[in-house]
Amino acid sequence: MAAPVGWSPQAFWSSAAVAAVDATQQTASPVAVNGSSIYAVTTHGSGEMALSALSARTGAPVWSKDLAGSSITTGPTLGRVAGVPVVMVATDTEVSAWSMTGQRLGEWPVPTAGIDTAVVLTPAGPIIPRSQTTVSIVGLGGKLVTRALPPGGRAVAILPKDTLLATDSGGHAWKVSSPTVAGNPTALSAPKGWTGGTTVAVTDTTLVQQWTPAKATTTGAVLLRATALDGLRARWTTGSINTQNAASPLLVSPSGTLGVLGSSVVDLRTGGLHQLPAGWTARQAGDQVIWCTNADQQTVAASVTGTPLGGASTGTTSTLNNTNGATGASDPVIPAGTVGTSALVIGSADDTARLYLLPSTAASTPSATSTPSSVPATTAPPTPAKKPSPTSKPKATKKPAAKGSSSAGGK
Repeated sequence: MAAPVGWSPQAFWSSAAVAAVDATQQTASPVAVNGSSIYAVTTHGSGEMALSALSARTGAPVWSKDLAGSSITTGPTLGRVAGVPVVMVATDTEVSAWSMTGQRLGEWPVPTAGIDTAVVLTPAGPIIPRSQTTVSIVGLGGKLVTRALPPGGRAVAILPKDTLLATDSGGHAWKVSSPTVAGNPTALSAPKGWTGGTTVAVTDTTLVQQWTPAKATTTGAVLLRATALDGLRARWTTGSINTQNAASPLLVSPSGTLGVLGSSVVDLRTGGLHQLPAGWTARQAGDQVIWCTNADQQTVAASVTGTPLGGASTGTTSTLNNTNGATGASDPVIPAGTVGTSALVIGSADDTARLYLLPSTAASTPSATSTPSSVPATTAPPTPAKKPSPTSKPKATKKPAAKGSSSAGGK
C-alpha cells in the first residue's frame, strides 16, 4: 500500500480492528474526528461491531459501545439530535446516536425491506425512510415523527420545529410539517440561462444545488448555487464548472465548508473557486486537505486553494495492504481523515483492517486536533509504534456509497 506523497510509510500507531472499507468506492470518510477523539466502527470477537472513540494521540480506545446489525451503511458522523451534539452511525438494522462521552442518546429501527432509499445523516440528525412516501426524523423530544414526501421529492434536511425539507430535480423545495400532506412547493431562484436544480449538498445553513445550461453548448458544464435554509433565499452562485472528467459528484468536507467537483475546489461559504493541479483527480474532501490521485496513481494532497501539499514520495508502506482486495505495495490508499498534520489510513498488516496514523514527513508529533496545518512543522516525529500483531480477520464490511452528514444525494 503506497503512502500518500509527503507522508511517512511508518505509522505513529495502529488501532484495534476496524470495519473494512472499499477504498476505491470511498466518497465519505468512515471516521469522524473531533478534537482529541477519533470515532470509528471497530470489530471484535467473531465480527461484532462497536462504535469506538479512539485517542487521537495513541489510537487507544477511550470508550466502545456495541452496535446492532451486521454492516455499517453510513457514519460515524458528527451532528446534533434534538439540539444535542452527537456522533451518529447507521447499520443495516438501526440508527443510533451517542454523546461525545459514549452515552447512548437514542436508537431507531431501520426498515429492512420495501425501501429503495438510504438513511441520511444530516447536521441536524438522521432522516430514516419509512415507505416510498414517508420518512421519519427525530423530533425535539427525541422521538420519531413522520413526514410526508412530495411526489418526485427527496428528503434532504431537517429544519427547526420538526420540519422536513424536501427537493426535486427541477428546482422546487417543500417545507413539510405533516405526516400525510407535503403541501405546495417553493420554486427556487434559478440562475439566468440555467435549468435543473438538483440538490447535491446540505450544510447546517445552506442548500447547494447543481444547475445545467438551458441550451447545452458546453458538454459537462454546470454551476452551483447556494440557498439559505432559513428563508430559501439565494446566497451565492459559482462560475461555470467543467464536470466532463469528474470522477464523482460533489465531494463535501465533514464540516460542509469545502466541496470538490471535477477539478474545481468550491468554498461552500462563498462560492469561490480554485483549481486542482492538472492530472489530479479528487477522491475525498477534508476541511483543509483534499486527497487526490495523480497521473502516476500516487495519493497526493492539495490545500483548500488547490495548492499541492507534501513533497517527494517517501516510498510504500510495505507492511500494509489495502483493504479493498488489492495487495500490491504500490496500490494507492485514500486517507480516511487527518489529525493535525498526520493522515489516517485504513490498511492491513495481518489480514486485519486497522486505522494507522501516518506522520507528515516534516511533522512533529500527532496533534490532538482535527484541523490539519497546510505548513507542516519542521521537527522529527517520535519513535513509531510497534507493528501490529496478527489477529483474526473481521467479518463486518462497510457498504460503499454511503450518504454522509453533509451530503444529500448526488453520490
